Amino acid sequence: MELRIEITKENKERVFELISALLEEEATAVKPSFSMVKAQARRDYLSVPDNIEGLENGSVVRYGTPEDRKLQLVGTWGQFNSFFPIKAALRIIANLLSESKKGSVNLREFVFRCIDIFRKVKINNKKLRKYRGFPLRKKDSATGRFVWHFLIPAQEMGLIKITKSSLDYGGVPYSPNDWNKVYITITREGLEFARLKNPLFDGGGMEQVLEKDERDWIIKFLKEIDRKGFKEYTLLKDVFEFLKKGHNGKEQLWSWLENDSRFIEYVKSWSRKAKTPNELKKQIAGLARTFSASKIALLRELAIVRNKRGDYTIINELK
Repeated sequence: MELRIEITKENKERVFELISALLEEEATAVKPSFSMVKAQARRDYLSVPDNIEGLENGSVVRYGTPEDRKLQLVGTWGQFNSFFPIKAALRIIANLLSESKKGSVNLREFVFRCIDIFRKVKINNKKLRKYRGFPLRKKDSATGRFVWHFLIPAQEMGLIKITKSSLDYGGVPYSPNDWNKVYITITREGLEFARLKNPLFDGGGMEQVLEKDERDWIIKFLKEIDRKGFKEYTLLKDVFEFLKKGHNGKEQLWSWLENDSRFIEYVKSWSRKAKTPNELKKQIAGLARTFSASKIALLRELAIVRNKRGDYTIINELK
């Protein structure tokens, strides 16, 4: 049946409006804009994940090696300086698991999927490389930092866990050649943190500072694993107390950490320079700068220290 519409002086404006609306609808359906494609990529993997039933509780890693001493003395190592990449990784894992209906993801495939997502997403018209901890290249150095600096701490804290490994040791492998031999999943605690609102991924925020609910959750979580021997909170608390006394300068913080007995013991526990005092002292001094910068960065994200470069002013209590 052929449908004809007669255009008259009385109805021409209405008919033209109808035709225009139909053309706009067709264009939108057939050819989505680039901004819509970006939003879809972001919505699929960095958005709040669905709840996943049956996840196991996380636990602090016990290597059964001298590495355990690090966890007991200082918590994460000195290059862990942001919760945001961990948050992103947890959301991506959870969304991939929901999508695939599987219980784990291959580490190598997961790392490269993360890089692809990080490269596509923009926040406030800024690429993620403008924010701390998001690699955008697939070179070994970039992907390695993502694994070593963020995924390994996440596993050590119990936010992710290894479900399957053909390696001789338990842990996220340092060598990229071994990533395909390991499968990982998210824990109940990891999903709980992933589902909390985040200023960059959900709110269009500008600063790399966690939302209040995230901050409260992280502090509570760090206290819990601190009691189990993972001393990240203890070191953050001590840095906070040192700054609270009025020490507003990085050189003062460096000096304090260089002379901290726990930090010295930590370096001695693995350093090849432990028996050469002068060389050990230089190594401790260099590592004190790295650790100081990372702990201050974490305190900025927790809105404990003002989020301004070179400013160590306390703005909230660490409770």
